[in-house]
Amino acid sequence: MSRLGRQRELSLVIVMLALGGFVFAQAPQFLSSSNLSQVAILAAIIAIAATGQALVVLTRNVDLSVDAMIGVVAFSVADILRLHALSVPLAMAYGVALGLALGIVNGVIVSVFRVPAIVATLGTMSVYRGFTFLLAGGRQVSLSDLPPEYINLARASVLGVPLYVVLAVVVAAIASLLLQQTRFGRKLYQWLLDPLYSVLGRV
Repeated sequence: MSRLGRQRELSLVIVMLALGGFVFAQAPQFLSSSNLSQVAILAAIIAIAATGQALVVLTRNVDLSVDAMIGVVAFSVADILRLHALSVPLAMAYGVALGLALGIVNGVIVSVFRVPAIVATLGTMSVYRGFTFLLAGGRQVSLSDLPPEYINLARASVLGVPLYVVLAVVVAAIASLLLQQTRFGRKLYQWLLDPLYSVLGRV
């Protein structure tokens, strides 16, 4: 890692510590175990999405529709559970399949129809958000509508560590192994480092 990179990371750490200290001075409960656990869970969800986004960035592209896809999947799964149409494991599997399908749509638009990723995903972002709006129809799914076993997942822990944090670490570790130990990962790095390879890969 270069000296400049270290300086940037150190600057970020200092800023984060300063902000944390300021918030703690204003609200001492900020550093309570329950609040830190909630923050860690929210950060873990973002980290999982960011891991997938990192793979896209390695191909010199960007996906602007990630948050919209998360919204579609989250509401769809919640609505299914509210209606008791599927069990919790099947509803979660459905959510993964739906997210995969939406991602494939983005991939097809970019790779098959040669639409720039930033343009394609900007369009699908609006489409997915509109779909969520139509699906919701002005309704909300409250916490009381969901089965207890689904709600308890957010409270579950492994050796005292929130389950979602463990999942985020596992996802990041799998992505790291994929990038470092597989041919697919090496091609992604080559795509990033060699602009000519990027052009030829689209021909």
